[in-house]
Amino acid sequence: MKKIDKNSLTFVGISNFLLRFSTSPLSFLFSVFVAKVLSAPIEGKLIFGSWQLIYVTATGYFAVYGDTLSVITSRYAAEGRKVGGIFLINLGIGAAASLIYSAIVPFLMHASGYYEPIYFYSGVIMIFSYYAWRSVNAISTGRTPFEVGVGNAIFQVARIVAGVVLLLFLHQLILGVVLAYAIGYASQSVYNLFYVKSSLILDLKIAWEAMRKSVIFIGDYSQIMIENGVSLFATFLLTSIPNSYFESALIIANIASYAITSYTGLVNKLVTEGNPSQIVFQSLRLYALTGGLALAIIGGGGYEILRYLRPDYVEAVYGMLILAAAYYLKGIFRLFYFSITVLDEKLGVGSREELRGLTALTVKNNLMLTLLGTGISFGVMYVMFRLYPITMPNFYALFTVTMSIGILLNAIGTSLNSRNILRKRISFNFPKREFAFSLLSAVLASVITFSLIKEPKLLYVALSVITSAVIYLVFVYLTIPYVRHIVSRTLRLLT
Repeated sequence: MKKIDKNSLTFVGISNFLLRFSTSPLSFLFSVFVAKVLSAPIEGKLIFGSWQLIYVTATGYFAVYGDTLSVITSRYAAEGRKVGGIFLINLGIGAAASLIYSAIVPFLMHASGYYEPIYFYSGVIMIFSYYAWRSVNAISTGRTPFEVGVGNAIFQVARIVAGVVLLLFLHQLILGVVLAYAIGYASQSVYNLFYVKSSLILDLKIAWEAMRKSVIFIGDYSQIMIENGVSLFATFLLTSIPNSYFESALIIANIASYAITSYTGLVNKLVTEGNPSQIVFQSLRLYALTGGLALAIIGGGGYEILRYLRPDYVEAVYGMLILAAAYYLKGIFRLFYFSITVLDEKLGVGSREELRGLTALTVKNNLMLTLLGTGISFGVMYVMFRLYPITMPNFYALFTVTMSIGILLNAIGTSLNSRNILRKRISFNFPKREFAFSLLSAVLASVITFSLIKEPKLLYVALSVITSAVIYLVFVYLTIPYVRHIVSRTLRLLT
């Protein structure tokens, strides 16, 4: 067996995606388990919807500031700089965010219609553990990207084991889910700290540079906060029940986001090697293949998974497909965005013109596009609320679509904008063949699988996912030369 370069873009990308994909059944099981347990009581829809409100508020609004430092932390870690100060600052911000979240808990309980203070206040645990995990993960992405995939696998195992114990045996419901997440975050953070090859020495200058430049990234993550407003607005209009449909669709559509692990090594390679045009092109090719596989799984098995979660959740199937397309496009946007932030000279240590760089331009344009797309969703949701009664047939199916459409519009706009801005910095080819044939293969695999398997039993759900994935892989192997190249190269390395 030949020696494998663990820093290779292809090796890191495929390895991390396979690790994410191989542990995805655990993620599925956890999501399904939580949805089943929380939805089982008489007030199941209200309880599950309240959990989603807590999760969206905690991670989408108050934990989001932990992400503002993550991109610049990854870049500075890849450059070999001292990032210990950034880590401590992030923990301090996490503590402050937790306190602010606690202050709005009464409002959240009133909006949801579910009055269990301990469940809502437990969001503090999730927020602080998220900040610690995000900091360590950002450093690992910059220095040891391969370990990110291993750490994620550890997170999946720890979370589901803790979840089963807390929910099934200790009957903790929402508190059990929160603690399961916290245990998962802590487990992954501890693992990554052992393997992080970066200097954690406190350097106030670097920390201050990162803080000043994080102002730009606040604008980027404000997009997430704006989109999360869809769930809050739905709760304001119709209690937490619409969120149960929307979030069940989101659980499945989120599979598309697994594909971003295929370019985990992007930041490290852009910093340590030349030829960024080729690195971006290679990352896009990998994403086309993994993203297509994720879409095939969603299209082939998504309907049956919804039906397994709860029969009436099948009304969310159209919202699920819209969200899947949105997450797929968001993966392309993130690839362009990460490339821009690494190549933006205005974000370098010592530069004081970060607000004039390409990253700032990207964030500004994307923020405006997000406001527009989400505003359209808000408007359509309100019109539907005013004109149609909730007793109307398929009301929640249509309402889930109205909640989802703005996210898709945002994904289209931000991916196109980011591509155009990156091309101001470098020229690169877009792998049209890989994207075209992978998407076609995903559609064919989904249609074939959906026509063959129509059973809500868990065994058939798993079979539909596997069948769709296998059909997709056969199609892309036959139609895309790059796939055959990867397979032959892998076989040569193993022999």
